[in-house]
Amino acid sequence: EADELLEVMDVKNEDELIGKLNNVSDQTNNELNNGEENQDQSDAEKKQKTENTDENEVDNLRLSEDEQNKQNLKTNSKSVESLHIKDEQQIPQIEDEEDDIFVKWRTNKKNLLQYFELKGLKRLNQSNKRQFAIIDSLQEELEQLERDKLNLQLQIDGEEDRLNEKLIPLQEELDRSNSETKKEKEYSQNISKQIQLLQAEIKKLKEELIFKMTEIDKLKQSEKEQTDLRRESEDQQKRWKEERDQEQSRADAVESEFREFKLQNERSNQLMEQE
Repeated sequence: EADELLEVMDVKNEDELIGKLNNVSDQTNNELNNGEENQDQSDAEKKQKTENTDENEVDNLRLSEDEQNKQNLKTNSKSVESLHIKDEQQIPQIEDEEDDIFVKWRTNKKNLLQYFELKGLKRLNQSNKRQFAIIDSLQEELEQLERDKLNLQLQIDGEEDRLNEKLIPLQEELDRSNSETKKEKEYSQNISKQIQLLQAEIKKLKEELIFKMTEIDKLKQSEKEQTDLRRESEDQQKRWKEERDQEQSRADAVESEFREFKLQNERSNQLMEQE
């Protein structure tokens, strides 16, 4: 009976029977994996596009890519659901008839084949349901993350607008302060230039004053020398006058002596003549 069962199922041994039952599960898993690979590829393309897109187009591109991802997920879900529906169409309602089928397989080889095939399809269906549940959960998490991202972007935009509103008067105040600082700097530079000019003028006046003081000192020295010369000349004239007066006195004395000597001589001569 086992050999006939293998012949009816067109397999050579039990391993091929198990492999045949697993082919359907592998095919479905491959399709799901392809869907995940498509999702990963779509996410990579989304990341690449987001990096290469200008900031002004980021929101629109994200929305379009989110719609595309949702459409891809819907397409994959529809594909898996179509397989799931196809499997359900192929699976008879045996949940309440498993005991009857288990009894009939001993007398009917086709029912035995159907039993093994249905059991495998049922396990595949349960696996698909678990995978659908995981996909739905991931889809809900993705949608929640998208909503959180949108809310966060709105909060960031609002915060940025509020900060910009606060920044505008601060920027105006900064510009005004910079303008006042610039004016003060220019005024300070002008004052510095004026001070430098005044210092140069004062230096020039000091040099002129020093020159004039030097000239005055020279004039004073010359006047002093002239005064000394005049005083020395007056002293010399005074000495010359005194010497002249002395000589005149000596001359008068000599003349007086000469007159007296002359008188005495005349008297002597008279006396001699008289004698």
